Amino acid sequence: MGTPIQSDRNRVAKRGWIAGCLFLATLIGCSQSTQDLAKEVPLFPVSVDLLAITEKAEGDLGYFVRFVKPPGEKELFLYFSDAIIVIDEEGTVTTYEMPEGRFAWLGEDHEFVAWWPSVEKLVFRDGTELDLPRGDVTTRTGHVNRDVPYGIFFSPSGKYFCLSPPGPQETHIYSTANPTELLATMPIYGDEIFEGTSEIYVIGVDPFSKRDTLRLFIFGTDGGELKQRRNIAIERPWPGRRSPFYVIDVDVDKGLIAIVDSRDPPAVILFPTKIYVFDVESETLLKFGKEAGHRYMFLEGDGYSNLVRKINR
Repeated sequence: MGTPIQSDRNRVAKRGWIAGCLFLATLIGCSQSTQDLAKEVPLFPVSVDLLAITEKAEGDLGYFVRFVKPPGEKELFLYFSDAIIVIDEEGTVTTYEMPEGRFAWLGEDHEFVAWWPSVEKLVFRDGTELDLPRGDVTTRTGHVNRDVPYGIFFSPSGKYFCLSPPGPQETHIYSTANPTELLATMPIYGDEIFEGTSEIYVIGVDPFSKRDTLRLFIFGTDGGELKQRRNIAIERPWPGRRSPFYVIDVDVDKGLIAIVDSRDPPAVILFPTKIYVFDVESETLLKFGKEAGHRYMFLEGDGYSNLVRKINR
């Protein structure tokens, strides 16, 4: 009776060895496709020595908030809590202090387009003031979150901005040139807005998918009016996790969206955080590579190449 048992063990071991080889082959294939994609997509790691930048800047910057890359400009904007740093292709650092000591948004012309005197008020450079009262938000489970502020975010150039009022899952698009005229509305709580030559992308989490689906709304900007062209769902490759699945940069004219699929400890030890690139034309999510502690941005051209060399460690 011992022989059949040994035979079964051999078969199991053989199957395990074959499965392991197939898994290894899959990893090698994925690595190769990732490498090929990395050659084709102008997505580069940008690692800024914030301490060195702080030493070059004038005055107190506060804490670091985010990177911003205005379209068509060979510059990077570094937003801090108390000031904004602009780095040009020569590596020159220019400091812009926040007006009235509050957080503000800098336009591509290096003029502030809007600022927040308080959490409930938004002021534009033409003098327009918007009141943004807090409100209560009821979750799908029936829990009520009290005194929730508006969600506010601007396009990199400062030409457009979005408001997400507390309560309904809605996001509204406006232009900073006419901040009281509603241009479009989407049934999501948006996170980012990016503009290209003739299109605008607004991206947010699908309200019915928790963290597993991003929703992309594409608007045409022909004639100064916004007309919705597409509504696309970007699905997380491995759903069901609570860790963030979020956008880090967008190239609207090329139809490319860089996305981070993050992992929480302890899973991150075996399954590192990964970067994907979503191709809008084909609606395909392509693996780009592992996240290595850098901020990745779509940068192309000689000016950006010089800029990356100057600010990368």
